[in-house]
Amino acid sequence: MLCQQGSDQPGNLLFWDYHVVLLKDNHIHDFNSTLPFSTPIEQYFSRSFIDESLLIPLQIPRFRVLPADKYIQLFLSDRRHMKSGDDWHAPPPGWPLISLTSSNLERFTDMEDQEFGQVLSADELVDLKNGKQLEDTAYHQ
Repeated sequence: MLCQQGSDQPGNLLFWDYHVVLLKDNHIHDFNSTLPFSTPIEQYFSRSFIDESLLIPLQIPRFRVLPADKYIQLFLSDRRHMKSGDDWHAPPPGWPLISLTSSNLERFTDMEDQEFGQVLSADELVDLKNGKQLEDTAYHQ
């Protein structure tokens, strides 16, 4: 992705294991973007992603799309992916855990797993948005 705060230099690609954003009122809300927090979806995608033909297949982004209320209901994380033993890779966020003992993060990030929502390419996601209003939707990239 481009336009991400974690990038070493502006214009450099940043590859996330996963990344969660919200689509509301045809704007993407992304806490990690250097774009405005609420950016129109077409502008967000055109500025945040390069042409897929320039990427090897494993680098092409996929998006798990599901209603935000379902995401909140189904997603579980006890932050185990942020630790090695008892040590944190980075300081954890200040908000409470989603789950104290369970995590299904691996299932949400496995784009072969079809249990939760739809898995789409960037073009499919923008096409879907253009053909149908998607409100309060979480996207797991």
